[in-house]
Amino acid sequence: PPAAWTRTVCSSLAAWNQSLNAAGASLVTPLSGVTTTVPEERSQFSQFVGTAVIRTQQLINQLNEAGTPNTKHGAAFAASVHDGVTQAQQGFLQAQPAVQALPDDPQAFQVQTKALVQNLSDAGMHVVLGLHNAEREIKDPALSQAFFDESTCKGIA
Repeated sequence: PPAAWTRTVCSSLAAWNQSLNAAGASLVTPLSGVTTTVPEERSQFSQFVGTAVIRTQQLINQLNEAGTPNTKHGAAFAASVHDGVTQAQQGFLQAQPAVQALPDDPQAFQVQTKALVQNLSDAGMHVVLGLHNAEREIKDPALSQAFFDESTCKGIA
């Protein structure tokens, strides 16, 4: 039934979002009074991107296990959500070499990490966009109702 599929998808998306937010928190707010070196920051960035890749692959696996909702347009809807997550994963994978290539010069590092953070944020947005595109473009009243009714879907997007 669409309700079970929706619950699985939304709880998976919510857990993915929470884990990435938690992993990214240290990147945004270093402990007060603590100065970090460029190599330390590069290492933290690398760990975050590695976590993003692992958690996004887990999300892809969970979506695969959820299968296809048994509704008129369930296959297209599931494919749109899956495509968004796959695009996010590609963005995170592409960021891995970029993190390793960050310069040692603190100012250049700052400028490039800012751009990299934007790229990672954009990559993550593909997940939400996949869901929004599915809801907007694929008219499936049963799935729309299931998303509306499911409490785990409330915090997504």
